[in-house]
Amino acid sequence: YFISAKHTIAGLVASRYETFYIRLNQKKGKAVLAETSASDWEFHEVPSADVAVLAFNPPPEFEHKPFVLEGGVATADVLKTHKIGIGDEIFATGLFISHAGRQRNIPLIRVGTMAAMPEEPINTKMGWMEGYLIEMRSIGGLSGSPVFVYLDPFRHPDEGVFWLLGLIHGHWNIKKEGEPGTALEEDLEQEKVNMGIAIVPPVDRILEVLNMPELAERRAELERELGEQNLPSQ
Repeated sequence: YFISAKHTIAGLVASRYETFYIRLNQKKGKAVLAETSASDWEFHEVPSADVAVLAFNPPPEFEHKPFVLEGGVATADVLKTHKIGIGDEIFATGLFISHAGRQRNIPLIRVGTMAAMPEEPINTKMGWMEGYLIEMRSIGGLSGSPVFVYLDPFRHPDEGVFWLLGLIHGHWNIKKEGEPGTALEEDLEQEKVNMGIAIVPPVDRILEVLNMPELAERRAELERELGEQNLPSQ
């Protein structure tokens, strides 16, 4: 699956785009555009849950690497077992739209720290939302980028390890005098000053979408088909 922020995909749909594209690097050569339909994307059923997923099987010529969720997500048990919380290191991978790459996508890494745990709902333009607050300068264009929590070798035996924490939802901008301070911004206006705090809905929202009945049934069907293809010949 491709996973992104619901508000990004919903914004395209609201603008009456029926077809939009994912820009993918090829193993050899330039990046190319893969066409998707608005109807192919699945949203979380809760309006304020900012997750959208697309079932997609990239052809082998595309440069990609799947992230396996089993054992790789920052569930409540993982956070408790490893005592992960405020001050721990996080990083996000994404695309810097001001230097996205003319020939190929140029991904970047942004690092920061966990600033607050999801104790109380956060007021956003999508409604009240559960989420982590992270100390990291989110920018327009990073919405939907994956965020990972990282423990270095001093915290985790033998080697460092990371888990998927969630997705970038957006950030707050410093408001001009007299403006309300509760709105969440996701724009590219240069006069805005980023507060440096971004919202990350927990990975549970991703798992909830992927486990919706229609997606789970389709996966089971594909597994049956693959199993039949791999049966030994008589």
